[in-house]
Amino acid sequence: MPDETNYSPRDAASLGGPSKDETAKGSTGSLVPFPRARLPKKKRLPDNNLPLELSSFVGRQREVAKVQRLLGGDARLVTLGGPGGCGKTRLALAVAQDLIDSFEDGVWWVELASLSDPKLVAGALASALGVREVPDRSLTEVLVEHLKPRKTLVVLDNCEHLVDGCAALADTLLRACPELVILATSREPLRIVGEAIGVVPSLSLPDPHRLPPAGELARYEAVRLFVERAKAVDAGFELTERNTSAVARLCHKLDGIPLAIELAAARTRVLTVEQISEKLRDPLGLLTTGSRTAAPRHQTLRATLQWSYELLDEQERGLFDRLSVFAGGWDLEAAEAVGAEDPVQAGRVLDLLSTLVDKSLVMVEESEEGGSFSRYRMLEPVKQFGREKLQESAEAPQVRRRHAEYYVALVERAEPELLGADQGRWLQRLRSEFGNLRVTFSWSIESDQEGECAELRLRLVAALSRFWGREGFEEGKRWLRTALEKDPGGFPAARAKALGGLGFILLFQQDYGRAIAALDEAIALYRELGDEIGTAFALGSLGWAVLHGYYHERVPTFIRESEALIEGGLKGSPRAYLSIVLASAILWQGDIDLAASRIKEAIAMCRESGNLREAAMGLFNLGGLELRRGDTERATKVFEEGARISGQLGDMLGAAYYVWIFGGVNARLGKPARAARLWGAAEALREQMGMSFSRYDLAQSGYEGDLAAVRSTLDEASFDAAWAEGRAMPLEEAIEYALRVVEESAADPPTMAPVPERTPSDQKPAQTAEAKATTAGLRVFALGPARVEKGGHPLDSSPDWIYKPRELLFYLLSDPEGRTKEQIGLALWPEASTAQLRSSFHDTVFRLRRALGAKEWIVFDKGRYAFNRSLNYFFDVEAFEENLSEGRRLRSEAPEQAIWHLEKAADLCRGDFLEDFAESEWAMERQEELWREHQGALLLLGGLLFAQGRHAEAAEAYRKAIVHDELLEEAHRELMRCHAALGERGRALRHYEELVELLDEQLGAAPAPETKALHERLRAGEEV
Repeated sequence: MPDETNYSPRDAASLGGPSKDETAKGSTGSLVPFPRARLPKKKRLPDNNLPLELSSFVGRQREVAKVQRLLGGDARLVTLGGPGGCGKTRLALAVAQDLIDSFEDGVWWVELASLSDPKLVAGALASALGVREVPDRSLTEVLVEHLKPRKTLVVLDNCEHLVDGCAALADTLLRACPELVILATSREPLRIVGEAIGVVPSLSLPDPHRLPPAGELARYEAVRLFVERAKAVDAGFELTERNTSAVARLCHKLDGIPLAIELAAARTRVLTVEQISEKLRDPLGLLTTGSRTAAPRHQTLRATLQWSYELLDEQERGLFDRLSVFAGGWDLEAAEAVGAEDPVQAGRVLDLLSTLVDKSLVMVEESEEGGSFSRYRMLEPVKQFGREKLQESAEAPQVRRRHAEYYVALVERAEPELLGADQGRWLQRLRSEFGNLRVTFSWSIESDQEGECAELRLRLVAALSRFWGREGFEEGKRWLRTALEKDPGGFPAARAKALGGLGFILLFQQDYGRAIAALDEAIALYRELGDEIGTAFALGSLGWAVLHGYYHERVPTFIRESEALIEGGLKGSPRAYLSIVLASAILWQGDIDLAASRIKEAIAMCRESGNLREAAMGLFNLGGLELRRGDTERATKVFEEGARISGQLGDMLGAAYYVWIFGGVNARLGKPARAARLWGAAEALREQMGMSFSRYDLAQSGYEGDLAAVRSTLDEASFDAAWAEGRAMPLEEAIEYALRVVEESAADPPTMAPVPERTPSDQKPAQTAEAKATTAGLRVFALGPARVEKGGHPLDSSPDWIYKPRELLFYLLSDPEGRTKEQIGLALWPEASTAQLRSSFHDTVFRLRRALGAKEWIVFDKGRYAFNRSLNYFFDVEAFEENLSEGRRLRSEAPEQAIWHLEKAADLCRGDFLEDFAESEWAMERQEELWREHQGALLLLGGLLFAQGRHAEAAEAYRKAIVHDELLEEAHRELMRCHAALGERGRALRHYEELVELLDEQLGAAPAPETKALHERLRAGEEV
């Protein structure tokens, strides 16, 4: 049976066994009992014995095109490699089907999985080709004679256990047969001259931490495969907002492995997606039953991994087991440190690791730290299988300890580097190793050798203190608190450093009392140890805490102790950090010139030592000082430099501050929408970081006044839309936008009066910004199932939220001008008498207002009832139509912007208008109108994408249009053009045949003349 089913395991017996022709060929070694692929009615294609596909082939367009390019170039042998279950067989089958008309003497499938003797490979190929043995001649000679004059594609499927026999036969045939091309699938290469390797990657995955809307998830191959296979076992299964997160998590846990996803989807017959995702802590146990017709090793995930494991020798198995201790990947240095144990010596690790890569049990990828060296990883189910094997061995505790010791040593090497010129690379390295750091911390908690682990744990969290300030505080706070609580004593240096790290986090979370307590203890320990550098860093953080927490009585002491340290000869980064905080304290005392001098001196020291992050912090404070002086232009230039550094480092804390302050800059430049976007982006970064802007920050920057000015200029809908756009920006995009809007400001006149410069108050605000925030708005969704939320909660629980008040809300939202009482009556109660209408109408209006929480939502003016659009609300239909209108307007002058708006419009459409609710005539008419607009949006989007050369994305737009209306011939025609542009001409021709059948069955009609003309050009190989 095939080694790879990619998406649908199958057994030859289920397809009826060999055909009469194949039986007549008389070879007992035949391994291709599949019926021949069905030929299109109107065109006789070359002979082939390709197996029928019993389920759809999902995704892989890029991979198919890449393999076809290899086969169409100089490569006459292409081997598709990858681990078990990754989809090598189905990818090879898709490529072969697309290439049928390129090989006039046929495309021949040779299945090798059930063979155990390499000598039988030639017989299997002969059986597939219908070649008989000839007395006194070897079968290889007969095959050469048969294939030499023919232009043929041969697919050798599942070569890994017969790799020597396959390599020998392929080498002989390719040297003797100039028109022969071979496509092989194998978990390791054949290693003969001229072989091109195509590694089959996992299916594309969404980021489970930043999920797109449910409608956009289908763009990801893993999700699409799961949904299609789940529907096969449960026709009612749908991807919804409710299960979106669970589906994404499930696919991510399975690392996009098609076989694993298929086996998981089969479980939707008896479990919800949420239950399956939860139980995937043990995927090897859960994913135990696939298709009954599949090969036994494809009916469970464990079986297919066991097959690969048994092909390893003893040393390879030993290293494989040890490498499973890593999480998120590793480099060669780590492999040698953790994997070098008898019988594996450090000098042999590289050779054995290379073998595991060749056999597709370990993946190799370029390092994120600039590509200077390689990183390795195992797919998640493969790693879990390895951990089972490691746990069965006696060496598991020693391996885990070596792993922990290596990573504690690594973070201690990284700690000083995070203040140096190479800090960006080291920061990225720690990010790459964060999975391993989590494993190390967990081991230190769970190990039964608690006494021995305590020091390693404290050293680990202490050395990571500077890392949390760049990546996010919540997890760091949890680690630090746990390590400090479990500290048995005896490690004062590590404890002091951990306390300093905890104090730093707590001050940014405005937990000033606990921050000061932790920092006071840290400073006391450092002074006992005589550690001036540690004292300086902890004292600097204490300074921030007393300033931002309004502990003003402690400021003079802080200034005195800081100046004493600096005058005592403190140098480098500790001096720079302390000087920056000291400058803020001096500024609080009112000496602006001395504060500026201190900050500039600190920035110069940072630049000299290459400490970019502290330089960015100094620049932020210097820019704030310039704002205080009233020089917005100078402040902006300073902020620009600092923001570029934070963006370059990927420093989330610095980025949050810079994006936020640029919101204020744009407010002062009279750019309210840009200010709102930037503040929204800063809020998202702040939430990801797990921190808040302090009352001191808000007061010093004048934020609340700027925010009020922007809100008074923009209507609530525009403000909320801009804020939401900002929240959706990732860090890099937010920094880029902040810098871009400043650069563009000269060419873009203000849309509001610039906010006057102000000298911020040093007094403690009476209330925080959060306390002054307006009440949450209303969110109304009608494109798909009807849903209304207020304050983030659905209105379903309200006893007034019954059918007619709901219908009235959607009816009023559908007309900005409002409706008269008579119009509402005819729409909602067409059969009611005057008395019935009067009673029903007033009761419905009353209930709707009460459900929404205030009568102001529904207003009566000039004889009409209307939804109050001056309040804070979001309506997806309005957003859809606004984006569609902008897309149409910009399609000629700014096509990229038009594409952005059209994609936004398409993403908002999660179904038909009020699809679970529309019964009245008015709703059905509106549904038809929006249906046509959605159709037009997809066609326009596809056309613009195609014109930009983004053919794969255009194809996806046209596919969505076809799902929307399967009889939309224009979308079918344009999808054919996309296939051709992507090098998939065979696929385009097959799509035409499918369209012919569809139109005949549904309409009794033939394709339009322009569709037929396109088909003829495709057949003739002409440009389309």
